[in-house]
Amino acid sequence: MTGDGRLLVDWESLKLAPAERDLRTLTDEGAETDADPELLELFDLEWRLDEISQYAAWFSAPHRGTRDDEIAFAGLREELARP
Repeated sequence: MTGDGRLLVDWESLKLAPAERDLRTLTDEGAETDADPELLELFDLEWRLDEISQYAAWFSAPHRGTRDDEIAFAGLREELARP
């Protein structure tokens, strides 16, 4: 919180990008926002494709069916099932 209002700091990737890059995870469809809906959709797609790519890399490497593998597989199925 600053004197000018709230600031969102993305410590995960530390990238400079349009606000929509981070707002895509904070906005609900139909929510009132000044964000560009096309940019929100673009960054959501970027995130989704990156997640699927990481899961594909995970499962193309040797794995043993551990609890981590089960969690990763559930995450992959979730990403693939999203509209």
